Amino acid sequence: MTNNKKPATTVGTSSRRQILVGALAAPLSFSALQNSLALAEELQPGSQAPWPLWALRKSGQVVYLTAQTPPRPTAWSDTRIENLIGSCGAIWTETRSVWRGNPNTLVRKYGLNLESPLSGSLSGPDYADVRKAAEIAKVPLDSLEPMRPWLAASQIESAYFKEKGLKEQGTAERVLLSKISSDKIRHASEFDAQDDVITFMGEMSKEEDVQFLQYTVKQIISGTAESERIYGAWANGNRDPATEFVAEMKRSQPSLYAKHVVGRNTNWLPHFTEMQKEAKPSFVIVGIYHMAGPDSLVEYLKQDGWEAKYLS
Repeated sequence: MTNNKKPATTVGTSSRRQILVGALAAPLSFSALQNSLALAEELQPGSQAPWPLWALRKSGQVVYLTAQTPPRPTAWSDTRIENLIGSCGAIWTETRSVWRGNPNTLVRKYGLNLESPLSGSLSGPDYADVRKAAEIAKVPLDSLEPMRPWLAASQIESAYFKEKGLKEQGTAERVLLSKISSDKIRHASEFDAQDDVITFMGEMSKEEDVQFLQYTVKQIISGTAESERIYGAWANGNRDPATEFVAEMKRSQPSLYAKHVVGRNTNWLPHFTEMQKEAKPSFVIVGIYHMAGPDSLVEYLKQDGWEAKYLS
């Protein structure tokens, strides 16, 4: 299939793809530690909304950890967590809106494949699912042809959110970031800049690339009702649907699971070591599917010597 249209190069900063290194702070003072632990003890189940929240402790330091869902019809809000942010010295997210290089250059290098169209890179059933998802998101199918599967998935997903009126400004990450003072709370991230996200995605194997597309279009085809079944349960403290989803991902997209769940959760561990050097507690927000199942970030942190207390 030929296409003369200029391909889009906007890459969405979704929560599942959502290391600033500063001067090392002094060790946490005894009084600051006591205040932080006291606050953590107050955040008990039933105190307010049961949005899942963990307090992690190791070598006298505290890190708070929660998950966010992709955009939902209603903006995220949890006053327990929003009030907690003020006591933290750093907030960690998956990505930041920072570029070191030219975005278009990076996307051309890692996201386009002008020698082989998308339709030629996929099986018949996979391309049929892309067609369905593109129709739902109102994305012209021809505009996806020059793209690698991961970039096509990102384009469809971003358009889907817009079509359904699902705004990323309403996610937990965006809500919490809007409340911090940049001169008092440091913003750090799993990926230092968007360049690193593009490189990470672009260096996926062909199998991982295709499975990322499968994972994305499957959620779009399943519809908002199915997504809300999982996200609504999570918001009410029920993590079972998310755990079941992750188990299905591991079965259906094992290579993607190994890279994006096991690999990225493992890569978080050095960042938590860095957080131990902060003067105040840190607060970490990751995507919902990094917090479910036997390979969750919490489970890996426990193996790394962190004590984890579920507060909700």
